[in-house]
Amino acid sequence: MEKYKVFGKYIAAIALVFLTWTGLDYLAWFGLEGIFRELGIRPIYREITDALRQGTASPIDHVVGVLIVSSVFVAIYQWLISPKKVFVCVIYGLLFGIVAKIDEGSLAYTYSSITEPMMLVRIAVAATQGMIAGLVMSMVIKN
Repeated sequence: MEKYKVFGKYIAAIALVFLTWTGLDYLAWFGLEGIFRELGIRPIYREITDALRQGTASPIDHVVGVLIVSSVFVAIYQWLISPKKVFVCVIYGLLFGIVAKIDEGSLAYTYSSITEPMMLVRIAVAATQGMIAGLVMSMVIKN
């Protein structure tokens, strides 16, 4: 019975992290228009999206990718990281976001025209998303 409980928490955490990241992506794209305009980073954010989603990639490809990364994010935390505390989870989310986006950005930099300001904005957004996802995940996966 304990195995089913752990697996249920894993699935619930994946769903919450997936919804959080997808929601934050769409919020960043549509909902934060005024804030991005005030900070002067809206054009950079559009350029990032264009640079990272070139070719035949569709929005559904992005959604599937987020689902896969959410599964990996939760699995690493659930099975490899201890103690299961909110602070640890938020720091893990921060580091995961930064490392994942540096890797994604370096790949995009190699194959497209992503610039340093675009990369810095993307890392800042990813770090914030990682911390929020870590906070959400800490509500489901506890000691």
